Amino acid sequence: MKIATTFDSEFTNSQGLLIDGVPHLSITGATKLIYGKSGGSSQIALRAVLAKSATHQTPAAATDLSLLPGILPVTIQADGTQTGATRQALAMTQELFIKMLWEYMEKNTAGGKRARVMLQSLAGVSLDLILKKEAGLLTEEAANEVDASIAKFFKADPGKEKADSIQGLKELLIANGQKDKCVRMGQLVNEFVYNRLPKPVYDELVNRSGSYRGTLDHTKWQHLDESTQKRIDDIISVAAMLIKREMREGQILNFAPVIKDLDEVMPRHRSSNYVSL
Repeated sequence: MKIATTFDSEFTNSQGLLIDGVPHLSITGATKLIYGKSGGSSQIALRAVLAKSATHQTPAAATDLSLLPGILPVTIQADGTQTGATRQALAMTQELFIKMLWEYMEKNTAGGKRARVMLQSLAGVSLDLILKKEAGLLTEEAANEVDASIAKFFKADPGKEKADSIQGLKELLIANGQKDKCVRMGQLVNEFVYNRLPKPVYDELVNRSGSYRGTLDHTKWQHLDESTQKRIDDIISVAAMLIKREMREGQILNFAPVIKDLDEVMPRHRSSNYVSL
């Protein structure tokens, strides 16, 4: 079990958890953000939503959240030292928290309203930078420098253009038995395209446009600047060539070898769990 240290988070109005230098939300903090309070029926409701949204649902997951992807059991040192009293807690990854917001925003409830407001407030802002800054890992000056370096990948104002190259890739995937507008299609598009952007850029792209069940106002493509779109066009050109080469042997049932071949020339910086890095 990993050791976590705590930090005061104004964003979550609770204690955040720092694990191996990476900020996480506590289950208490996530519950407060969605329901306005923690514990009792609010935490029970959160557990139910998390268990229901899991890819592989099991009866045990409904009561033991540590079995769910994105939930980590941790040991917290009470006084921040290795010799002090300890307590057990559950940490939530930032990725799972953002996914949860998109799950909630579709609900016509108080929690859904809070999720929509929070997604709006995170548009154009990196959640990771917010938490790192609160944890004392970044000075304000350093955070501003990081934001400036990331900003060059994006338009100041999102456009309305269509992502023709992304659509072309989807058509190739559909020709191999994949269905559009489903989790697997999004997973494959990420593996072929967006996971090859620098990870901080991908994280910011999620904050600006969302990556789960639609977007606030614009697609991911419409947020990216022209040079980044051109880079994606180049990636897709190579990906299409590799897919068509593989299709000579018939319909592709497993895209992992093609994704790995693309990694050789245009590496991924993250995985969407279709094929490991």
